[in-house]
Order: sequence, then structure tokens, then C-alpha cells
Amino acid sequence: MEKAALRKAVETSLLNQLERKGTDTPALSNLVEDYMSFWDKKEELNNDLQARGTVITEYNFKGEPILKENPSLKSMIMVNKQMLAILKELRLTADRIISTEDDDVEL
Repeated sequence: MEKAALRKAVETSLLNQLERKGTDTPALSNLVEDYMSFWDKKEELNNDLQARGTVITEYNFKGEPILKENPSLKSMIMVNKQMLAILKELRLTADRIISTEDDDVEL
């Protein structure tokens, strides 16, 4: 599944879960938008980690190369924690997923 389609599927799935629980209020739908913003950031960070790796070369004030942890790694961890916090706030956990036979969103 291409990334744009996957993004839409994730967003639709979250909104459908809220609807099925009867909690699809504007405030909670806005939290889904926040979640999706973090999802976009996570994808950017993941792309950087794939492109540059977890260890990058930087140069000190003398111009000598030094190896450092890619800052995207730490950011990825913080973004994932925030995404999980939003899901917790929405009360959407794996054990609380409400499915129907006519689900039209597949991940």
C-alpha cells in the first residue's frame, strides 16, 4: 500500500473506531488530526533514518569528523510516545478495537 493510501486508511480507521464507540466528537476528531500530524512527522523521521542511518558524521570546530547519534532517532522515540499517548486518550487500544463484518478499511 502506498504511503498516501496508508495514511488515509489509518485516519479513516481511527475515525471509524470513534464513531463505533459513539465518541466521534469534534474534540476527539481533532485529536485524530493531531495523531495524523505526528504520523506525518514519524514518516519524515523514518525516511531520514533510512537515508542517513542511526549514526551520522558531523565535524567539530577543528573540522575533524566525529560520529554522533542521528537526532532523528531520539525524535522518533518522542513522536511514537506522543502518538501512543493520543491513542490512550482516545481509548483506542488493540484490545478495544471494535470490528464489523463490513469494514472497508484494511491495513
